[in-house]
Amino acid sequence: GRVAGQIRVGGLVGRTGDSASIENSFSRGIVSSLDNEAGGIAGANGGNSIISDSYSHAEIRGGGLFGGVTGVNFHGSSIKRSYSTGNVHKFSSGGGLVGGVHKSSISSSFWDINSSGQSTSAGEGAVGKSTVEMMNPNTFIDVGWDFNLTGGTWKMIAGQTYPHLAWEDLPNTNPFDLNSAAPFQVLENQTAGTMFGQLTAKDLD
Repeated sequence: GRVAGQIRVGGLVGRTGDSASIENSFSRGIVSSLDNEAGGIAGANGGNSIISDSYSHAEIRGGGLFGGVTGVNFHGSSIKRSYSTGNVHKFSSGGGLVGGVHKSSISSSFWDINSSGQSTSAGEGAVGKSTVEMMNPNTFIDVGWDFNLTGGTWKMIAGQTYPHLAWEDLPNTNPFDLNSAAPFQVLENQTAGTMFGQLTAKDLD
């Protein structure tokens, strides 16, 4: 979908405040602000609020401060274990993950430098990675993301997808590495159940 507004426009909320919490959430689509503060999750993250274990694939357009997750992170707020991949159109102070920061924190969070078109982001703790690195589980596991197969927060198919939340369905992937043990020929009028050769393939779904 598409979300558009004058100021503080987000894929999920315009502005967080009063110790709000956004977790286990994601956004896709296009987010655009005519004036200032646009982000894939929140236009502005403030008031001691937390964005955690969330991601955005949204395209971000706007002026002023805007970023893949939030336009500005301020007033004691934090971003933890989150990432963004959407293209961030840099008309003013755009950043891969965050456009601007003030008295806030970012930890264990990433943005895709290839798909976003952004090589920098505001705030320490926001780390830019290539698409290949963003599809490697070790990028996230190494900084404490929970990929526990029996009740963890995240899951992904290595080398094929970005991280998805555990409650989501992963995209369908096609079988690969198809091969046969040896060339074979199928004859007519064979009895049902006759084995005439062997094929092997990998399917991660």
